[in-house]
Amino acid sequence: FTNFPEEASSEELWVVFRKYGRVAEVYIPKKLDKWGRRFGFVKFKEVNEVEVLGERLKDVWLGTFKLRVNRARFGRSEVKDEIPRKSEKKRQAINVEVTTPGKSFRTALLGIREEGSSSRETLCIKASVNEAFLKELKGSMVVTLARERDVRRIRTTLFMEGFQSIRVTHMGGNMALLCSSVEGDIAKLVRSKNECLDYYFSEMKPWEPGLFAKHRELWVQVYG
Repeated sequence: FTNFPEEASSEELWVVFRKYGRVAEVYIPKKLDKWGRRFGFVKFKEVNEVEVLGERLKDVWLGTFKLRVNRARFGRSEVKDEIPRKSEKKRQAINVEVTTPGKSFRTALLGIREEGSSSRETLCIKASVNEAFLKELKGSMVVTLARERDVRRIRTTLFMEGFQSIRVTHMGGNMALLCSSVEGDIAKLVRSKNECLDYYFSEMKPWEPGLFAKHRELWVQVYG
């Protein structure tokens, strides 16, 4: 099932579905589907007439959301195979700093040159550019987030507004990247002057290599 509120929990959906039969399990994966939407699975037990249940589930509501319910083509254990992995993007260039063997972490971090050490060498490794991805980036937009930092919610809103091909990627800080594999979709979104653009974004700029986030968020997990 899909098309349910972003903040809805499996417990809330359990209450909704139990009106239609004995619910064995409600499961909502953390991952999104290939259209950027949340989805979930509900498992009923002691179902005598599957077709009758399917007809009843065509009219399921949670608040003002009408859920789209379809009989699963795979089990929840197969979800990983259904969602393709994101391909790794190649970088144009990587600067590698080679430090003198035996240098302490403190001196390397602060850039202190120890006595008897040779000057640091800097290598530039050139990598081939993924031309298809570069072409996609040239039609993308870099946006400044006005209030919402959860890009999943923004993706869902854009999908519901008819922009299914547009992906929203958090760049760090209050910046995000809007890109699409469909040529012209980003320009179409900008021309639409949709109200959600003013709500979510305070600024929109065409992508260029010099646009990057100046702030990063780092999560540290501490044990003990």
